[in-house]
Amino acid sequence: LVAATLTAPTMRAVHAVGDCGAPFVACIQIVKLPVPTPSPSQVLIRVDASSINPSDVDTVEAGGCARGCGADVAGVVVACPSCKSLKVGDSVWGFAQPAYSDFALTTEEDLGLKPTSLRALDAGTIPEVGLTSLFSLKRTGSLPGTPLPAGTPWKNFSNLTVVVTAGSGGTGSVGIQMAKAWGAKAIATATTGVEGFAFVRSLGATYVTDYRKEDLFASLPDDSVDIVYDNYGAEGTADRAMRTIRPGGMYLMMPHGECYEKKTQGPPCLSANPKPVDAGSSC
Repeated sequence: LVAATLTAPTMRAVHAVGDCGAPFVACIQIVKLPVPTPSPSQVLIRVDASSINPSDVDTVEAGGCARGCGADVAGVVVACPSCKSLKVGDSVWGFAQPAYSDFALTTEEDLGLKPTSLRALDAGTIPEVGLTSLFSLKRTGSLPGTPLPAGTPWKNFSNLTVVVTAGSGGTGSVGIQMAKAWGAKAIATATTGVEGFAFVRSLGATYVTDYRKEDLFASLPDDSVDIVYDNYGAEGTADRAMRTIRPGGMYLMMPHGECYEKKTQGPPCLSANPKPVDAGSSC
């Protein structure tokens, strides 16, 4: 959507109308609504950019889009009755539900100042996939049931080899960049096409295979990987990955793709034979 002016009395918004069973294209409509008025605890932003995540598709198919769709936002604060850190005119990014509209209501806690280095168009694609990869990869640096570490989760480790199974998608592209920023020595991933290879290498991937021609894990040596971030969840990935993971290494699956569709996190989606992990180590 191209943002409307701040003074517009009405706005465009994406709503689902009628049956939204897959394929649901016919049920998605753009409707005209009054621009909402924020309560004292809310923030009104002009939405400059948003994105479509798998969770947004799930919401539509489940009938949860009747009052609006979407979550990711990047835009500008229009009204902020009780804000403590944000002010009118600030460029922000974060979450609003619904988000697919010219203006959106949210809370100050769900927003942050947009980095000046990012265009709104780019910033609007990051919130959900960015936080997903951030929290997922931070978990690799702490035992289950313990707090997530502050800063890099790998400060006590060096020369790590990290696999991100699907590098050119949302969570994968963010995961590669985080692994690089946190000091991974080698980052392996799979993609396809000349543009896909160029893209993931530009992010920091050091080893790339074409998933249409070769299985990523079949090309990796035994006990050569410290962390596998399976951000796609294809059936059988864990079983193929276990051979490549060093003793004490970690396999982390984000359950979507084939495994999510089959509503299972057990074999063959999650191997029954994980690598032994010492009590004092998670990598």
